[in-house]
Amino acid sequence: MLREYGDIDAAIGELRIARRLAHRAGSASREADVLATLGVALIFAGRSVSGRNALDAAVRQSTGHLRDRMLFRRGCGSAAPRPPSRGAGGSEHRQSRRMRAADDQVWEARALQERAVSYLVIRFSAPRYRRPPASRGPVRPRTARSWKQAKPP
Repeated sequence: MLREYGDIDAAIGELRIARRLAHRAGSASREADVLATLGVALIFAGRSVSGRNALDAAVRQSTGHLRDRMLFRRGCGSAAPRPPSRGAGGSEHRQSRRMRAADDQVWEARALQERAVSYLVIRFSAPRYRRPPASRGPVRPRTARSWKQAKPP
């Protein structure tokens, strides 16, 4: 909860304690889950190398469906949305299919949401949506007629 309310440093401290306790209890799956959460928190705190290392370690420690969750966290849920290269979106699609196959509705919804954000970033980062330089004048909203006449990219 601390991470959700912006107290990242306190969250990192608690997550390190939780990881030690999970390790001491002998629960490899719980340790991997806590380690992945710690990795995301470290990335949010600006420690991207440490965060990626923690996420990689979580993937190495996990198996089966838990591994799919860790791969999702490492690949999709750990970075701010940015325009992917052409043909991207495959990892989000694969993850949503894996979560559906495992009947994990919460993580399937997360994967689908990440996929939607990825598509929106691609769609609205297209050149026609960028603001023109000031020398070209103000941006005029498109009318229904101009949308019909527009040529596809």
